[in-house]
Amino acid sequence: MKTQASSIPETIEIQRYFDKLQVYLRRNIEQIDVTNEEAKETRKEFAFDEVSFMIDDAAKVSTAKADVRDEKSLREFVEKHFDEIFDYLSNSEYEQTLAQIDKYLERKWLKQSDVDAYVSSGLIKAKDSKR
Repeated sequence: MKTQASSIPETIEIQRYFDKLQVYLRRNIEQIDVTNEEAKETRKEFAFDEVSFMIDDAAKVSTAKADVRDEKSLREFVEKHFDEIFDYLSNSEYEQTLAQIDKYLERKWLKQSDVDAYVSSGLIKAKDSKR
């Protein structure tokens, strides 16, 4: 998922939530200028692709055996398999988005013009807009 932040994000960030480890992976980090027309100012932001998973899901995101006992071993595992994990999660997220759009189209909660807007914004690819 494409997202933005006002500070340079870490490529791998690990946070603890309710005694579980949440891993955020980020790549394609680029600096952009964001203009606020009302305040007539421009500020620096950072745009990047981001995916995440909970440690419970480590076996689902890589074909490698995860021997994760603590934050350090988790970081080592993620560094070693970064591209595989990122691509898997990114593809899974994209397929879930397409499935949700298909479901909403069936229920008539979305119109084709809504789907066209998703394509033009880059949320989905044109070839997948009419599966």
